[in-house]
Amino acid sequence: MDDNVQELDRLNETAAQLYEQGQYEQAVAFAIQACTLTRNRLGEDHPNYATSLTSVAVLYWEMGNYAEAEPLLQQASTIDRDALGADHPRYANDLNNLGGLYREMGNYAEAEALRFVRSIETCSVLTIPDTLTISAIWACCTAR
Repeated sequence: MDDNVQELDRLNETAAQLYEQGQYEQAVAFAIQACTLTRNRLGEDHPNYATSLTSVAVLYWEMGNYAEAEPLLQQASTIDRDALGADHPRYANDLNNLGGLYREMGNYAEAEALRFVRSIETCSVLTIPDTLTISAIWACCTAR
């Protein structure tokens, strides 16, 4: 195993342990280092870099630092959409994360819009984009 991979594993393990202990500020330092190493090794358009961005974003989110988390989640979703496609489960998860953050921020309209758009995309992949289905999805997404 090459030294960079071992270092990346160490950084991610340390960040995860600190996260589990609720030590988010300490964990974010390790997660940022892992993210930087991933970017330098694989590039800014690699899905693994998107995963690293998400890890950092989740830590910021847990600390209530939504302003730092949001652009990282947006960047991760763009990378995954461009690299993997709009119907890939990782992209769907990215949108779910972003929607969850918006919901936590009290930005319900943006959160629900993400859920609705993703539901429509899923139905179109399943070839069920009829008016009744779209109405049912909208009703489900707007129900609180």
